[in-house]
Amino acid sequence: MPQVKLELHPQIIIGDKVVQVGPLDWGGFRTLVDELARADLPLPSLEATGLRQKLAQLAGGAGPAGGIPLAGVVELAVEFVAGNVPVLYQWALKHPPLLTALVRGSTNLNDDEVRQLSTGQMLRVARAAWQALVADGFFAEAAGFFGELVGLRAMSQPADQASSPPPPAADSASESRSISQPLPVGS
Repeated sequence: MPQVKLELHPQIIIGDKVVQVGPLDWGGFRTLVDELARADLPLPSLEATGLRQKLAQLAGGAGPAGGIPLAGVVELAVEFVAGNVPVLYQWALKHPPLLTALVRGSTNLNDDEVRQLSTGQMLRVARAAWQALVADGFFAEAAGFFGELVGLRAMSQPADQASSPPPPAADSASESRSISQPLPVGS
C-alpha cells in the first residue's frame, strides 16, 4: 500500500508538480541507510572523562521536582561538542547526501526534481520528512524492536504502575461526579 503524502504549506512547486511529503517507505529507508553507509561517518565519542562526570552529576543532582538544571544541560552539551569537533565537522560536510536521500524517499519527487530544490526548500522538505518519520513512530518502533532483540523489554509504563490494579468503577464514577457541576437543590 502506498504511503500517504501531504502537501507542504505554503506549497513548493517544482515544474508542474506540487511537493508532497510523507513517511519513508521501505525503498526510501533502504536508500537512506545506503547513503549513510557510503558517507562513512565516524560516531561521536562519549569517552571524554569530563562528559562522563557531567552526566553523573546531572543524573545524581536532579532538582527537587525531578528536573535537571538548564545550566547542567548546557555544560554537558558544551563538553560533548568540545570533545567531538572533528567528528561533528565531518557530519556537517557529509550530510547533504543523507538529506537528499531523506527528501527523495519521503516525497513524490524524482532525482532531477530534488536537484531543482533550493537549499532552503531542501531543508524545509527535509524537516517535514523528519517530522513525518517521527510521527509515523519509526524511532519508538525501532527502539522496541532492537531492544527486544538484545533482551531489553520495552516498557510502556513504570513497573510500579504496571503491578497496581485499575481503580474500581465506583471510585472513578464518584470522582467524575465530584468534578462536575453541583446538582440543583431539591433533586
